[in-house]
Amino acid sequence: MPQIKVEDKSVDVAYAMCRDQECFHLFQDKGTFAPGRGYTSYHEKPRWVCGTRHLHGCPAAGVCRQCHTIAAPPTLAAGKCGYCGSADLETK
Repeated sequence: MPQIKVEDKSVDVAYAMCRDQECFHLFQDKGTFAPGRGYTSYHEKPRWVCGTRHLHGCPAAGVCRQCHTIAAPPTLAAGKCGYCGSADLETK
C-alpha cells in the first residue's frame, strides 16, 4: 500500500493521488471497534488511513493515466475516463 503525507501524517491509501479525490477521508484507526461495545482492542500506535477505504472499501477500481483521477467500476465498464474521456485506464 502506498503512503502519502497529509497534514504531517503518514496515511495508508490505495493510490498516491487519493488525497485529491472526493472519496478521501482522513481517519485514525485506533484498533478493533465493535458496534454497541466500543473498542475491544487498541493498536500500540494509532494508524492514519483513508476512512472510506477502511470502513467501506475503496470505491476505486483503477486510475486514468492521462488526468490521474480515480476510475470507479462504471467508468471502467464504459472503457473511458469519466473526466477526460481517455481510454488509457490502469486497473488494480
